[in-house]
Amino acid sequence: MKKDIMAEYVKLPELEEYKEWFKDHFDLYREDGILQVTMKTKDHVMCWSGSSHRAMSQLSRVISLDRKNEILIWTHTGDSWMMDKDPNGWQTYADERFDHQYIDDYDLIKNMIFDINIPTIGAIPGPGFHWDSALLCDVTICAEDAKFDDDHLFFGLIPGDGMFMLMQHFLGTKRANYYAYTCRQWTAQQALEWGWVNELCPKGKVVERAWEIARMIKSLPRETRTIMSHLCKRPLEKLLVDDLKIHTLSEQYSTIYRIAQKDYGEAQVDEKDMSAVHHYRYTRGENEWLQQPIRSWDDIRNDVPKWAKEHGFVDQIVERQKMRQTLGKILKMHQTGNEKVEKATKEFQNRKTRSKTLEAWDRVQISRRNDRPVAGHYIQALFQDFVELHGDRYFADDPAIVGGIATFHGRAVTVIAQAKGQNTKENIGHNFGMPSPEGYRKALRLMKQAEKFHRPVICFVDTPGAFCGISAEERGQGEAIARNLYEMSALRTPILSIVIGEGGSGGALAMAVSDQVWMLENSIYSILSPEGFASILWKDSTKAAQAAKVMRLTAADLKEMGIVEKVFAEPEHFTAETMSNIADELEKNIEGYLEEYTNKDIQELVDSRYERFRRM
Repeated sequence: MKKDIMAEYVKLPELEEYKEWFKDHFDLYREDGILQVTMKTKDHVMCWSGSSHRAMSQLSRVISLDRKNEILIWTHTGDSWMMDKDPNGWQTYADERFDHQYIDDYDLIKNMIFDINIPTIGAIPGPGFHWDSALLCDVTICAEDAKFDDDHLFFGLIPGDGMFMLMQHFLGTKRANYYAYTCRQWTAQQALEWGWVNELCPKGKVVERAWEIARMIKSLPRETRTIMSHLCKRPLEKLLVDDLKIHTLSEQYSTIYRIAQKDYGEAQVDEKDMSAVHHYRYTRGENEWLQQPIRSWDDIRNDVPKWAKEHGFVDQIVERQKMRQTLGKILKMHQTGNEKVEKATKEFQNRKTRSKTLEAWDRVQISRRNDRPVAGHYIQALFQDFVELHGDRYFADDPAIVGGIATFHGRAVTVIAQAKGQNTKENIGHNFGMPSPEGYRKALRLMKQAEKFHRPVICFVDTPGAFCGISAEERGQGEAIARNLYEMSALRTPILSIVIGEGGSGGALAMAVSDQVWMLENSIYSILSPEGFASILWKDSTKAAQAAKVMRLTAADLKEMGIVEKVFAEPEHFTAETMSNIADELEKNIEGYLEEYTNKDIQELVDSRYERFRRM
């Protein structure tokens, strides 16, 4: 190593010395002239605070003074980028706003561009905020799951640290304006396409790739690297000279105003905490958060189980004192094979049923009655120890499909049902029995689980059809239904489907690719609603009654055509109070079905299911 010519005049900082200075905020590691700066707070991810803000500004200056640093990698510990904020770390900003922020803001950006005259690489390991230090690097790479945003306006603030200036520079004015106003996220793939970053890397491989690039650059002569570094930074140098101060001062003005309104600094209540906002942003749907109030961090933390259930990641929320009992029930029903776990009995009242000749349209209307028993009534009447499971593990839990595990005469089974309500409020809660893609994915998840543990699957079908909203189409409604058809056709465990009300279109078929399909007397099963059929065929939905007759959608018609195997008579006025006779009949027949089909050879079972549909 050549003697540093500056050593005769000033004492230059040594790495071991300033590693100690900044140990609370950065890990510094150097190998062969390549310096890796890893942001942190003590031994954890960096919490954005006044002290870390100042530390970043000062470190950038110190790095520039150490000529042993030949290439810089700037990254963050963990798999995110500054996702947390120290709730107590910004109090001094209220008292020392100008000195403590303006100077730090300005110096951080100025030092990164004007003072660090070596190649720089920003390595972003995941989603986060305040990514300005990484974007100021000559080369920026990020993980494939990274997400970007700037949410200053979410707090009523002007984007700080020159971030909005960088957004306009890299993203273009119109796009930057839009994302700043709406505080919406953009993905890593979008960032790549828009020139925000240079490469996408698999999760956990970002730093490794940064070192590969650094070593490649290090192979060049130092003089070449230095000149190239100046050229790479030239566009930003011109930008900063023109705009940096006005952007920084604009942030100060907006913040000072907030302080004057007692809405920032020490007066800033927890409901405005940045950590809460970011947690909320990254755990909500793309647009959902825009319509929601800002929530406190404690509120969000306490609500995590509820959020996880709503978004399809947990099956149940169980009180701590009931956890042992619930786990015991679940474990009993996860024994493999066809053995019975615990004989359970239940008495049902017997009542006679009456039937009469009705027109097809009459049966359509009966199948839609609000007082007709819904899936929950059948689950309660026929099964014991039902444990509801939630979520598709991708997006959400769909209340239009209820599923879980239970026992039937001591045998563990998986029960999946399309759920309706019996009043307007309940129907709204279940989306009127119209499942979304996450509902079908939840159903499939439970079916695959049943296959693993050799549990028979019993489905209750009651839907006017799958939900056809734009959001459902965006999330792959057609694919979700098709996937169910495909997987059910070869599912290596018995499947029984019972149509208890409406069986509309692919929304019903996605739970009816079964070994047998049964129907209640006044249920219907068809390719679409009679109203839709009439609208297509005759351009007149008022001819629905005529369409119902033509479609042959009644249980009797479908039994005659060999589409369904069994039809169960209903009482004249069929309600939850008068369903005991049907419950008895279903109970006996389900027992017979299980005795027959659970003893079948698995391959024979799958082949016969395939042939069943080939014959239709």
